[in-house]
Amino acid sequence: MGQVTTLLVTTLLAVTFAAQNGKPLPTDGIRVSLSPNAATIQRKIGGEVSVMCTATGASDVDNVGLMWTKHNGIDKTGNVVVKKLDGRNIVMEIANATVADSGFYRCTASADGQFVESAVDIFFLNELRFVEMNNHLEQIPAMTTVNISCRVNKVEGEKLKTTWTKYGEPIPADGAKYGFYEGGAIFAIKDFDVLSDPGEYVCRVENLTTGTKIKQIINVGGHQNARRATCVNHCSRFCSEMFPFKH
Repeated sequence: MGQVTTLLVTTLLAVTFAAQNGKPLPTDGIRVSLSPNAATIQRKIGGEVSVMCTATGASDVDNVGLMWTKHNGIDKTGNVVVKKLDGRNIVMEIANATVADSGFYRCTASADGQFVESAVDIFFLNELRFVEMNNHLEQIPAMTTVNISCRVNKVEGEKLKTTWTKYGEPIPADGAKYGFYEGGAIFAIKDFDVLSDPGEYVCRVENLTTGTKIKQIINVGGHQNARRATCVNHCSRFCSEMFPFKH
């Protein structure tokens, strides 16, 4: 019991002595904060981002160790500049950003043998745009092949998914009648039938890397033929529902 009492008194005296001499108590550790204080930041490609990292606490340390890092290397693109403004502030700036600048950025502060950090996930998104905007394909001769484009401004490293529908129904991957090329960006109608092939075709492109989506509506075969094909399509569907085929 005497040993425990002596140890407790010694500890209290040490803490009191440290406080009286202006030194930080054990709870006065270093802390780090980011401005803007956000877990995620999103910008368009070519945009700019500036994030300030500030160290607080550890009041007896004038110059805190501060650094910015990235999970796959912060200097790979040459678009990131890091500036230490003073002993407790360091700023990271990204200009003319590309998709490759997206990633997990971490600010680390060190003092008195302590290391603390704060991180932010930064995304630079490619704004999808169609390369060709031809929404009407008129006067298509019968029994010819029609190529319809849904190409977009793809950025290297991004994954795209392209789907095609006609009147809301997925177009089957029928090699004899339809063809899909360049990952689905080009859709071909073979042996064009002026009675059944005209109509409203829709292509949808999803950027699987960023999550952005766009769509384009293309009217094929002229309005008159499209109306005729629409009528045939609806009549065929109506008849199928009224008189279903029995196996």
